[in-house]
Amino acid sequence: MKCVLEDAATKWRDERTNLTWLAQAPYINCTLPHKKRQPYPLSWEEQRLMFDELQPHSQRMSEFCTNTGARDEEICALEWGWEIRLPELDEPGKQDTPGIRRSAFIIPAEVAKNRTKDPRPRLLVLNDAAQLIVESARGEHPQYVFTYEDHRGNRDRMYTLRSSGWVRMLAPRTNASAGLTLTAPSATEEAVSHRASK
Repeated sequence: MKCVLEDAATKWRDERTNLTWLAQAPYINCTLPHKKRQPYPLSWEEQRLMFDELQPHSQRMSEFCTNTGARDEEICALEWGWEIRLPELDEPGKQDTPGIRRSAFIIPAEVAKNRTKDPRPRLLVLNDAAQLIVESARGEHPQYVFTYEDHRGNRDRMYTLRSSGWVRMLAPRTNASAGLTLTAPSATEEAVSHRASK
């Protein structure tokens, strides 16, 4: 808002009179206290209860979001062509993830543009859980990692992570029926989406 008022007082001019739209920009007090949301880490049990309320394709994307911190737009647009293999990080002898093939994704600047004022490609590093999610989606679609199957049996990409399943899951009655008790009234939504809103 401050930038718009500054432009109206200095740059933008009336075509007939050549005067600026405002004589001067009004003073706006920007020192008002900003209430920043505190992070609310989910317990494993809370994650399980919340994700069990979602459809399988939304559940997989939500778990990926939780494990990578990627934004909604980045997850929905994630393409196989952006994946880079990291064979030097493969751990064939590891017991909890035997034979896992390590990879990462380089998200192009035009997709990661909302992350910074100076858009640059972003490296998306995958932990064990995120790598297993990617492996479970491999082969479902030739271009996109996260897809859904429509009523005709066609696979298409997702355009948002916040579907009607999220709305149902975040509703208080659903949380109560799932046995999910949280300390703050909106902690469920904040806990899952606090990274996406930064």
